[in-house]
Amino acid sequence: MGFVTNERNSYPMNIIVNGRQIDEVVIDSHYKQKHPDITDALILELVVGLDGKEFQVQDRECLFLGVINCFRR
Repeated sequence: MGFVTNERNSYPMNIIVNGRQIDEVVIDSHYKQKHPDITDALILELVVGLDGKEFQVQDRECLFLGVINCFRR
């Protein structure tokens, strides 16, 4: 289970995306205001689905993987 720090939950992770090891997932809690049906567990399940995949990147020097909520109602 993760821990809460300044409205962010941090979870250990062990996946590889674009050939890079990801060992932590940090989820901001702001999504809960407009999407109460979404949970950290669902987000983590989706992130695990990225394991072993390759995606086009904007900046190869970036030290984190950013997942953006792109669905708007």
